[in-house]
Amino acid sequence: MKRLILITAIGLAFYTAGISSPPEVKSEPFEPPPHAFFHHSDKYAQPEQIVPYQMVWPAEKNRAASAQIGDVVVLVQIDSKGEPRKLAVLSTTDDLFTRSALASLQRTRWKEIGRDTWFYFRAHFDLGEAIDSAKR
Repeated sequence: MKRLILITAIGLAFYTAGISSPPEVKSEPFEPPPHAFFHHSDKYAQPEQIVPYQMVWPAEKNRAASAQIGDVVVLVQIDSKGEPRKLAVLSTTDDLFTRSALASLQRTRWKEIGRDTWFYFRAHFDLGEAIDSAKR
């Protein structure tokens, strides 16, 4: 019995060691220095996505509502492995879009570039585009 408990504890330790911590989400906007951005002249430029961002229409958003289009601009910091570390919402048209964009960005992974870097990410929500892409 002791051996089973020990094996279970060791297995759990190895399992949790492989899980990365969730990114820090900040609500106050700030601006990193220009040299910290992925590309200093285009702050929206970003490394190639390995696990792509997938727009998910917020379930709470009434599809018949007049606001069927929205935007969220997020300042993203990724680590050298391409995983998001910090997310700061700079602007949003609706809090429901914000929650959906942050959840999707937390699952997104970028190509490793060997250093931490920052970039702006614009998440565009358009119910018409979401319906069209779902039909394909």
